[in-house]
Amino acid sequence: MKKLIFALLITFAGASANAQKYLPDSVDLRASYCIALFQDNTPPIEAFVLENPSAKAHLSPVIEANKNNLTRLQNYLVPRIRFLETAPITNARNQYSSDKKTVNSCYARACGANFEFKSPSECHDFCNKETGGIGDKQDACSNLTWIPF
Repeated sequence: MKKLIFALLITFAGASANAQKYLPDSVDLRASYCIALFQDNTPPIEAFVLENPSAKAHLSPVIEANKNNLTRLQNYLVPRIRFLETAPITNARNQYSSDKKTVNSCYARACGANFEFKSPSECHDFCNKETGGIGDKQDACSNLTWIPF
């Protein structure tokens, strides 16, 4: 009887340990969002530089900063993933995709394909305001002072 009770306690303790996941905090969610942003934005910039070597001097620091930011974000979030509920992390990644579509739609509608109607900074400011601050949210990914290390 004692063996049966002990076996049941071990089973429940193991199941309980496996089931205990923590909700990600705001830093975890922001890191997930920003990882998606850098994974999505860096390859097109790299491809543009390959097709336009004259842009290399101007864009190489951007590419390097994006890669460094991506690495830092992954070094923060990846070790934590096994302890966190994954649905909110996935939702944050998906929110980036949704935000990207919203911002791109604004740029296409309000600024034209080549910013015919506004300068790039005016377009950014206009679409940031129109989309409720998505531009600010994405810009925050480039300044990682919010990561605890």
